[in-house]
Amino acid sequence: MNSKHFLLIIFFIASFSSAFAAITVIVNSPNGSQYINETYVLDFNWTDSNEAALTYEADLYYSTTAGAFSNTIALNVDLTDANATNPDSNVATTNNYVFSWDTTTVTDGNYFIDVIVHNGNATQADDSSDTSFNLDNTAPATTWSGDNDTWKTSDITVTLTCTDANSGCDTTQYRLDTNATNTVTYGSWTAYSTSFTISTDGNYAIDFNSTDRAGNLETTNTVYALLDKTAATTTDDSPATWQNSSFDVTLTCSDGDTTTATRSGCNVTQYRIDSGSWTAYSTAISISTDANHQIDYNSSDNAGNIETTNITYAALDTVAPTTSWDGNHNVWQASDANVHLTCNDSTSGCSSTKYRLDTDASNTISYGAWTTYDTNILITADGNYAIDFNSTDNANNIGDVNTFYVLIDQIAPIVTISSPTEGWSTKTTNTSVQVTFNYSTTNTGDLNKYSIRMDSGDWINNGLNTTYTFSAGIGSHTLFVIATTNSDLNSSTASVGIVIIQESGGLNYCDASQGDICNENEECTGNWLTVLDSNRCCSVKCTALAEEICGNEVCIGDENSTNCPTDCPKETKEVIMEKTISKKPTSKEIKEKLTEAGASETAIKKASQAVEKTTVSRTIKVEKITDNTTKKTSYNTIMTISVSNPGNKKIQKIKVIESIPKSIALTASQIKSNSSFTVLKEDPIIQFEIEEINSKQTKTISYTVNNNVTEETANEITMPIILEFQEESLNLCEEKNCDDNNPCTTDSCNNLTGKCINTNLTDGTNCGTNQECKTGECITTFSTKEKDKAKETGLTPIIILAILIVLAGIGYYYYKIKPKNSNK
Repeated sequence: MNSKHFLLIIFFIASFSSAFAAITVIVNSPNGSQYINETYVLDFNWTDSNEAALTYEADLYYSTTAGAFSNTIALNVDLTDANATNPDSNVATTNNYVFSWDTTTVTDGNYFIDVIVHNGNATQADDSSDTSFNLDNTAPATTWSGDNDTWKTSDITVTLTCTDANSGCDTTQYRLDTNATNTVTYGSWTAYSTSFTISTDGNYAIDFNSTDRAGNLETTNTVYALLDKTAATTTDDSPATWQNSSFDVTLTCSDGDTTTATRSGCNVTQYRIDSGSWTAYSTAISISTDANHQIDYNSSDNAGNIETTNITYAALDTVAPTTSWDGNHNVWQASDANVHLTCNDSTSGCSSTKYRLDTDASNTISYGAWTTYDTNILITADGNYAIDFNSTDNANNIGDVNTFYVLIDQIAPIVTISSPTEGWSTKTTNTSVQVTFNYSTTNTGDLNKYSIRMDSGDWINNGLNTTYTFSAGIGSHTLFVIATTNSDLNSSTASVGIVIIQESGGLNYCDASQGDICNENEECTGNWLTVLDSNRCCSVKCTALAEEICGNEVCIGDENSTNCPTDCPKETKEVIMEKTISKKPTSKEIKEKLTEAGASETAIKKASQAVEKTTVSRTIKVEKITDNTTKKTSYNTIMTISVSNPGNKKIQKIKVIESIPKSIALTASQIKSNSSFTVLKEDPIIQFEIEEINSKQTKTISYTVNNNVTEETANEITMPIILEFQEESLNLCEEKNCDDNNPCTTDSCNNLTGKCINTNLTDGTNCGTNQECKTGECITTFSTKEKDKAKETGLTPIIILAILIVLAGIGYYYYKIKPKNSNK
């Protein structure tokens, strides 16, 4: 090699060393898997071992791949300015430089930092991040599981969910409103880790946000959790009592404090009247129809809670009650007046009945004070009385005043015949004469009529005339008069005797042509020709005097109702009504009457069952009783209850409940019976007990009441009720022989059906010598010895056969092995 070539080589080496060997760069941060955002400080080191220049600059880039130098951050950055952390004059040692990089304009993503350091001699070096970093300037987003500002009816479970597409979520925090009203009072911030629950009614604000790994903090979210688990309440102002004029009912809904919004508030109120259609409430409900109306109502709140339906009653009654009465109005009666007032009001019901009684027995009215009616108005004194009465219902409607007149005349009139006088006689040349006589009477009430007759003729109604003219023939005559009051009382019969004779006869003249002559042992059953005649002339044939014997149905002489009631009865009885009613009481009647008597539900149930197993009928007999002395009348009603047992079993301890209307008896003390009874209620309700009634048998109980029961009243009486009884067990097997004479059966009888039951004994049961039962029959069997013998006889052939088989086997064996032995 010549020297020229050597120098050229030296120059090339020197130039190469100068260009490539001096500057080094190392990127410190970001340098792998970091999350950066906003303004980030880039950090790198550089050196120049040759110290080839006085000025050093850097070019900064970010790229999606290392060393791509894609996007400029800054160019020609002076590495000796204030950002150099350890600047000195010795660039051969490590120098550090930091650069503030505003990343907010850069799109989020994964990047590498590229750094180029160069000097004034055009010498340079570069380096990039070892691993990509994550640039994230976008804050995370946090959502919650609820509906913002929407009322809920059950506990609210809040779940917060953070999402971040870049660096990813790091932490989530929240703070909860502690004030249940619409005022917000936050508690402290709490790190969120798991769902939390709001369980108390109220209006709650919730703030929450999240931070990602790059440190981006989300803008705080605010939502409202509204919880209302409590239904609204609705009230009404319906009056508690009956009203007698139209009125309104107002419904008022309340749902917490609507001012502070602790609950959702009322939404809709609805109502219905008397199970009609539901209607949305807007204005007051008008009540204008008479009835006790049922109003159902409820409300729903804005959260959807529905209130349990309320019930109230709106009672309106604008119609006054009416009052009825029983008894004879303005009609004379010959007995005490027992007046019953009955209030009728089909809506609110009767509250009270009042009356005032005339205290003047004459035709003049003088009222006493108003009195509250209880059970009856009893008037016993004769006279003419007015009664005013009316009723008030529970709505305070007052009925019209009614006036009722009670006329009582219980004293029979007394009749006096003023003329002719007793024994009056007249002579006549004719066969008859006109006789006029006068009479008068005294009594409390008004007279209805006078009845008169001559001798045994028919009674004649003479009206209220006090004279009457008869045409009478020759002979003795008797004139009779009876006065009858408007109360149907008859006076005692007044009578007067008169004699009509012919002119020629004379007062003491009597012969056979004029009539029979009755001696002292005879009587005249016709008319005496003259009571003054000493020969006792009679117009008909004389008959022997009747003997004074008690029991011959002739009331004569000294006989009277005391010493001979058979011939001279004190009173006469006449049956004016008799009827029998056979029917069963209805379920409604059973319940009503037994409830009135104070019976329990169990007793009512038993009575409903008992009525199906018995038959009950009632006979009502009313007797009119006339006193033959005073001519006064009274009444006696006999109630006979017949209870029949149509079943096959005897029944015992039968309790019979009888409810008696007040029109028949006011109290139980008015009831007379030979059968003992228990008073359940003085109203009255009584209970009889029958000891027992055999199958297909009927027994009766009876009682009497001194009152006149009319046909109408009889039809209104409810039937007696069989409260309960004990039923004797039925034994259809009594005295029945079920023995079938078979020793291999057990014999019995079914008490309910009366059928015999013959059951087979177990097979093998002994039924006699060498006999045993088999399928219900007794059969003959072998003795023990015979059985053993039969066994022995049966086994012998088998044993012999077995021995022969064994011997044959042995013989065969020896036969087979002998040839083998001979070959040896």
